[in-house]
Amino acid sequence: MIKTILWDVGGVILRTTDRTPREAMAEQFGLSYSEMANTYFGDDDNLRAQRGEISVEQHFINVANKFKFPLEKIPSFREQFFEGDEIDQKLVAWINSNRGVYQMAILSNAMLDLRENLTETYKISEFFQEIFISAEMGVAKPSREIFERIMIDLDRKPQEIIFVDDNHENIQTAKSLGIHSILFENRTQTLHDLEIKLSEK
Repeated sequence: MIKTILWDVGGVILRTTDRTPREAMAEQFGLSYSEMANTYFGDDDNLRAQRGEISVEQHFINVANKFKFPLEKIPSFREQFFEGDEIDQKLVAWINSNRGVYQMAILSNAMLDLRENLTETYKISEFFQEIFISAEMGVAKPSREIFERIMIDLDRKPQEIIFVDDNHENIQTAKSLGIHSILFENRTQTLHDLEIKLSEK
């Protein structure tokens, strides 16, 4: 029986719906949109911040140095880079309507400021009984360790969890542990797949 639905944040609950601000930044730095995104998200420095090895502040100082803009421009850089990101309110509404039936939890590869952002900026933390953030745990997906620790913390067997994520590697790790997993492609597909799994279990 499914007891917990474990949700990724970036790319699932929070997605880039307007590429225009980031495209403008990419042009400013002489990069394509994908180069801009990959330089930010795929950089080792960003991964270190997601594991809590460096602070959010140090991460953005490193970003400023990498893109060669003055430190006083960091706030405006952050604002514009994430300006096109939005919470999927319809998905959150589904989560809220079902959190009395299933335990809703977050598992996100993110920096140390995510918990505050979920509470203060996005105002969705109240819809989740548990929130697991890689930077706080010192380990990130797709490591088996992070899933194993979460199962212990939640006191759940793998077959009692459904994990939703947009990353193939993360999904494969969860599946290898026996966790029911759904690869997020879009809201409609994900909710359809969830309903099927929940009706089976």
